[in-house]
Amino acid sequence: MLVFLVLLYSVFLAAVVASGAALALGLVGSRGPAELSAIPAVAAMLVIVLCLALASLHRGEAHTGVAKSGGLPGRGRRARVAASVPLFSEAVREAIRLARAADPRLAGALAYWACDAAVLGAMLRAFGSAPVLPVIALAYFVGQVANTVPLPGSVSGGIAAVLMASGVPAELALPSVLAYRAISVWLPVPLAIAAVPALRATVARWGREDARAAAERLPIAAVPDERRAQRRSAGSVSSRDDSQAANPPTRSAIWLKPAASRRLAAIAAR
Repeated sequence: MLVFLVLLYSVFLAAVVASGAALALGLVGSRGPAELSAIPAVAAMLVIVLCLALASLHRGEAHTGVAKSGGLPGRGRRARVAASVPLFSEAVREAIRLARAADPRLAGALAYWACDAAVLGAMLRAFGSAPVLPVIALAYFVGQVANTVPLPGSVSGGIAAVLMASGVPAELALPSVLAYRAISVWLPVPLAIAAVPALRATVARWGREDARAAAERLPIAAVPDERRAQRRSAGSVSSRDDSQAANPPTRSAIWLKPAASRRLAAIAAR
């Protein structure tokens, strides 16, 4: 999960750096102040450098760091942070390895952000005249940072504020952002609700499979009596099948014993 998040949000940070640098350096026209573009670009670049530094400084310490810090809930926030830093650095290294492998599935990270931001651009164009692409990208990504604020409408307000600070009129920015949120967030809700029963069934099946796998790994002494008898019975059947596979019975022997199972008949056929 950490590797997935690192890959996904690396695109986020790279887009902020690229769009902010293009606007701050005057590569494209914008009516907003240069500081509005430069500050997010520098902040995103610092986050990228920090992640790469953590990945290089904590190389090979993912498991030892957890052991040293204890990783227990009662050890305090500092211990949990100390345990999570090596794990995060390992996730960054794994993400870099996957990126170097150029797996075509990594394009999903680009499509995830690009398709969602394209909805915002389409709404700006539908309600008036859309600004240049770096302005849309910067407003979209910087506005998404407001998602960390636990208040309703924080993302919509953040995106609209960046658009208006970049010179987009309020009568264009506000309805465009509200329409974007309606399409991007609320339109998929009925499909998501319809998918909940199938998702719950899948999660329940995963739980049963995990429990079954854990029970199979238990030593024979730790298994309940009923389960132990089943495992012993399965082991005797398996050993009997192996011996029968080495010396399969004749067809006449199977014919004389109608109670022979289908598995025995299959062994004889081989």
